[in-house]
Amino acid sequence: MKKIIISIIAVLSIAFVFTGCSKREMENTESKVESSINSGVDKVESGINSITDNTNSDTDASHSAKISEKKAKETALKHANLSEADISDLEIELERDNGKLIYEITFDTKSTEYDYHIDANTGDIISSKKEKRD
Repeated sequence: MKKIIISIIAVLSIAFVFTGCSKREMENTESKVESSINSGVDKVESGINSITDNTNSDTDASHSAKISEKKAKETALKHANLSEADISDLEIELERDNGKLIYEITFDTKSTEYDYHIDANTGDIISSKKEKRD
């Protein structure tokens, strides 16, 4: 990035020499260009930090979920018309999908596999899948 700034300043310096601008005008323009470039660099770094912060927040997503795992599980079981005693292999994961925090809940009965995606902020069922096993 510094090489780019130096190159721009050098080009501007040469341009000012050929156009007959004063040294003071040249320094003012160089200062404005450098300030503008630094501002752009700051914005890029800020964007990178924002992306990094969002990525790190995924590892601590449970602190931003508005409904609990228990509530999400109850919603899935109620929709499937099952009780906890009816199921096995229960798995619950809190994930971020397209920027939305969701619980992915999977469980089995003797003959069926269930898969639910539940919005971790509203408790709404985003998707549900029920698949019979042989």
